[in-house]
Amino acid sequence: MPFIDIGALGFDKSSITTSSWNYMFDKVTISGGSYVIVELKNGKVLYGKYGCNSFASDGGSQEHDLFLEEAYVDNTFKTSTNVAVYINQKDIWTISVYNKNILKEEVESNE
Repeated sequence: MPFIDIGALGFDKSSITTSSWNYMFDKVTISGGSYVIVELKNGKVLYGKYGCNSFASDGGSQEHDLFLEEAYVDNTFKTSTNVAVYINQKDIWTISVYNKNILKEEVESNE
């Protein structure tokens, strides 16, 4: 599965925001959502959808946290676990953001 550069998602790399976290999740929300892969510091990997019912806190004086409205069993994003997931920033190692339209086309072509 190819990683989609933020430029390919239509993100402008120059912005007036308080953090790259805020910028990224603002643009993901505006674009209609994305699939995300979150690698945790303990080695676990979470697969989810960041959409209109998801939330990424802007931090302020607190840590950033992430609420994904839907979780999946693997990186095909075909089988939902039927649960949402909350992730505290202190547990996050990396976040990969995928354009859900490109990923959907790839999944459908593999069926």
